[in-house]
Amino acid sequence: MSNLSRRNFVAALGTGAAAVWLTAEARDVLAAGARAAAAAKAQAPFKVLTADQAADLDAATSRIIPSDGTPGAHEANVVRFIDESLAGWAKNQKDDVNKLVAELRRLAAEKHKLEALAGPITGHRYHYLRVDPHRNLAPLADLGLRYDTTLGFPDALGFRAGIARPFRPWNFEREEPLDLIEVPLAAMDATLAEERYLGLAAKRAEPQLMQLLDWAAEFGGAFAVLWHPDRFDPATSGGWDRLYWRLLAGAQERGGSCVPAAELVSSHST
Repeated sequence: MSNLSRRNFVAALGTGAAAVWLTAEARDVLAAGARAAAAAKAQAPFKVLTADQAADLDAATSRIIPSDGTPGAHEANVVRFIDESLAGWAKNQKDDVNKLVAELRRLAAEKHKLEALAGPITGHRYHYLRVDPHRNLAPLADLGLRYDTTLGFPDALGFRAGIARPFRPWNFEREEPLDLIEVPLAAMDATLAEERYLGLAAKRAEPQLMQLLDWAAEFGGAFAVLWHPDRFDPATSGGWDRLYWRLLAGAQERGGSCVPAAELVSSHST
């Protein structure tokens, strides 16, 4: 694995089995690297990975460690190294790699289907706010998405990362920011309304939202809010539809602006 550190290899692999790869015996890593170089030179068939899996991993790892003036993941034969390792010392990690490839394919397939219906997609939010900054933000950048709006509390207002403006989340493996903008989610209708969380009526929730706007106006915050479609049915919304519009009006009254997340990201530099 010339020109590629073990830490960068793990960043390229990006699996939950990172600790196993980082703590591997040096002799095993060097031997697998030598076999990978020989297999690449001979254009030998892969031993464990299918051709499709190899292509998916090559695309993903090349995006994380590109060939931008220096050898990247492709030139370092990262996929060959994965294959040789899975055929030898890392054979117990086959399921982890299979799951990784399946997840990459699923995310790419979902993005493709949505774009076929609605055109280019640049942003994303995980359902139920199921985001793990250590694990599932990097794949979004790998797919070319520009921003995410998931990072928030399901049961409270506020800023989960302690940052009240768009920012680039940290890539813990590569020790650098991700090529992705996180727009912090500061308020969600379900947080305020549902019994499993705060269980407030719209009238009682309004003062908390206005306090959030006051704070943002004082300190220059910029964040996302989330209102689900069912809150806009006047017959069943319980006043949450009207509260949403008062929230937007309140932001404008305080000198702020209300724009789609994509527009906010386009105007934001990090």
